[in-house]
Amino acid sequence: MHFIFQKRTAIDRNFTAFILGVILSVSGIFAIFDRDVAESATLPENTSAIGKQRESNRNRLPNSVVNAVLRSASQRTGLQISQLRIVSSKQIMTDGCLNLPRPGEACPEIGIFAWEVTVAGGRQRLVYHSNGNGSQIRLNEKASNISDANLPSQVANAVLKAAAQEWRLPVSALRIVKAERTNWAYGCERPTFPHPCDPLMVSGWQVTVQSRQKRSIYNTDEVGGLVRKLTTGNPI
Repeated sequence: MHFIFQKRTAIDRNFTAFILGVILSVSGIFAIFDRDVAESATLPENTSAIGKQRESNRNRLPNSVVNAVLRSASQRTGLQISQLRIVSSKQIMTDGCLNLPRPGEACPEIGIFAWEVTVAGGRQRLVYHSNGNGSQIRLNEKASNISDANLPSQVANAVLKAAAQEWRLPVSALRIVKAERTNWAYGCERPTFPHPCDPLMVSGWQVTVQSRQKRSIYNTDEVGGLVRKLTTGNPI
């Protein structure tokens, strides 16, 4: 009787151990399953984050382009690089001339990735096109707002007054978009044949004025006492 009891006790212990082993095995399987589900749930988020990082890197303006554009803008405006800032940049597709051909230039009809970069400083705003590394840049003068900070106020007022009278618009509807020093010939606008005409060389300013519908270029002397319209055209 005592032997039978001991045998039954051993069987019960083995059975209990077996049940515990099964429970632990099942628990381990569920733990592995839960881990795999959790990892699979976070995988798309990680993939999305990696994709966004790559997109951010691709849309980041290279330092070589930043330096080239700021250096050119400083030379063009006379402002220090510290006075300039890049206010916008975007990738564009251009031809071999960066979509800004020079007169008589043949531009390869190829699509290249480039940058359009806008630089601002004071009242100046310059729009550049650059290749991928800044080794080739061109200024989009039509899209830029360039005015010489040293333009005398009397010259600016004289040009704005002339444009306002010509277009019959208030001065407040006009703005100077470009001004630079120039030497120009004056006095032979009309033919004097058979008598020769000796033009006078005038040192002064070339000023571009724009309204919503029109754009005109004027030549002036140093103080705005002499103002002559050079061309008239449509704005950008």
